[in-house]
Amino acid sequence: MASEALRRCHLQAESMPFDWSGGILDDICGKGGLKSKVDLICNNFEDYFNLEDFENKGQDADDKTKWWVVNRKTGLQYRHDFPFSKKIEESYPGIKEKYDRRVKRLYDKIETSTRILFVFISTQKAYEETYLYEQMNKLQERFPDKTLHFLFIFHKECGVKEVFRKKMNDCAELIELNVNYTEHDLAEKWLGNYDVIYPLLKDYAYTPISEKNYENILYIKNNATTEKYILKVGENRNIPGLLINIGKKAENNFIYINKNSTFFHSVIHINGSNNTINSGENNSWNNWNIWVNQNNSLCNIGSNVRSVGLLGIYLYEKSKCTIGNDVLFSVGTHLWTDDAHTIYNEKGILNNNPKGIVIGDHCWIAFETVFCKNAQIPNNTIVGMRSVVTKSFVKENTCIAGNPAKVIKNNIHWSALSTNKFDMNQLDVLKKHNFLDKISNIINRIKIG
Repeated sequence: MASEALRRCHLQAESMPFDWSGGILDDICGKGGLKSKVDLICNNFEDYFNLEDFENKGQDADDKTKWWVVNRKTGLQYRHDFPFSKKIEESYPGIKEKYDRRVKRLYDKIETSTRILFVFISTQKAYEETYLYEQMNKLQERFPDKTLHFLFIFHKECGVKEVFRKKMNDCAELIELNVNYTEHDLAEKWLGNYDVIYPLLKDYAYTPISEKNYENILYIKNNATTEKYILKVGENRNIPGLLINIGKKAENNFIYINKNSTFFHSVIHINGSNNTINSGENNSWNNWNIWVNQNNSLCNIGSNVRSVGLLGIYLYEKSKCTIGNDVLFSVGTHLWTDDAHTIYNEKGILNNNPKGIVIGDHCWIAFETVFCKNAQIPNNTIVGMRSVVTKSFVKENTCIAGNPAKVIKNNIHWSALSTNKFDMNQLDVLKKHNFLDKISNIINRIKIG
């Protein structure tokens, strides 16, 4: 019933996989409860909707037009999907297609989001906090590059409305409610009182649909404070050295910049909507050009990312680019999440959909390297001059090069120091005094037209 509460609070616009499919007994520790749902999310909903796992419990007591159907494997029940006028086998293909769409929509939303709120509402009160932490940890491990928040709401019938809130940690809150309801609105037994639930969920609303933000916003973090700017169509010069150019039809875009960075001849172009750009601290924006040409894309840039010269990042529809920490780009690197033009076969099926790019921590990208869609390199990778990276590499501590790039050396490491200054015996001392991080200050004094 969490879906209904979210919809009432205008926090959910589209149907998701768990809508109206609660557990058999709403058992938090058993099938169909929180653990079952978390496991499905973490396992990509593998074998979650097989026909042989369904059991027909008969005509639904509340909705006589539907069968009451239970999935014995997952413990989820479906009381609003299978029409009573048809056999389950006849309805199954269309209903499965519907839930497959919802699963895809869920992961698409997660893929293009930086912050995610998981809400679990139950009438059961039998739980242990250690159990809740276990479920949170599984989701954190499944989505390590996302900021996750958790809201657990448990309520029971009582004559007096009361709310007990407990902050479990910085990203999770546990709420217990005493609710009351009348026989005229038995749904409140499951939802809790609307006037109580609503303000709780509003506390967690990032961009409520009822107050949809059509503006484009720049957040500049400066130590403990954050400045907020509404970006206008055209040129915005809120940060010296960084031009933000907003297209006429662009809306609901968010840019998060850490002011503890340097900017020189850099530009962000946004022509689409619902896009997010995150940049960490101590970054050297030296001739960066970020082009966001379409919608629902995400660009995550870590900390201590430096470039000697031009760095181009190009994002298209529903694409993602992730750059780790302590990455050094030479002049003329280009990251393309899409081919910019369409390639399709004789049946009209696209062959070149946009795909993400991932660059791990402590990577060195040499002169005029190109990353194509679906290119991924792990931590501590060196990419040789004028390489074209077209695929995913998984082995760390390697040097790759060529067109297309391939592994040419294994078991290597690198330092930003020049060879005449490098001393293995002094490396730990240099790290201790943050000398390597100060390399960016030298780069920032280089003036490239």
